[in-house]
Amino acid sequence: MKLNSSLYKKNSAFTLIELLVVIFIIALLASIVAVQVNKARLKSRNVARVASVKAIATAFSMYINLDGSSLPVNHGPIPPDLMWSCVSNECYGGWYPYVHKPVVDDAISPYLAGFPDDPKGGTRNAGGYMYAYDWAGAVSPYDGFLFKPGAYLNYLLELTTVSSGICGPGRVYYVSSDGNWIQCMLKLD
Repeated sequence: MKLNSSLYKKNSAFTLIELLVVIFIIALLASIVAVQVNKARLKSRNVARVASVKAIATAFSMYINLDGSSLPVNHGPIPPDLMWSCVSNECYGGWYPYVHKPVVDDAISPYLAGFPDDPKGGTRNAGGYMYAYDWAGAVSPYDGFLFKPGAYLNYLLELTTVSSGICGPGRVYYVSSDGNWIQCMLKLD
């Protein structure tokens, strides 16, 4: 007697458990990739910001060295908090009240291809790049460093961890209470 072998073939369909395991593994891998992509975006925005700060600092340096001038004074008889000038295309968020000042723009614009954009996105509540002449300096609430009076560029970076050199050529001034951004200062004189 010959048995019908088709009756004894194992069912080749996936079980519900197997499908759920595969879906779980795919979701886990997708979340890992999403986290890495977001970290890469954050890092690339910060790299662009530091490069812009270096370009602005170079423009100030060229103005001083090629024109034989001193750094532009961007304030007069106004409250000290208004001494900051926007030196990017725009200053936004909490930095919105700071505007371009002609004395600063005229000094550095010949040495820039254009005022840089501060990449938007991320977790900062403000953005742009700012310049102040004769900033009185302060003690950093981050590490107690005493900033000497002088001319500075001020900028914000997104933050994952505070590490040495995170501010590029500048120095950490302040870390936000929520740990999402860091304020950097670069002394120009």
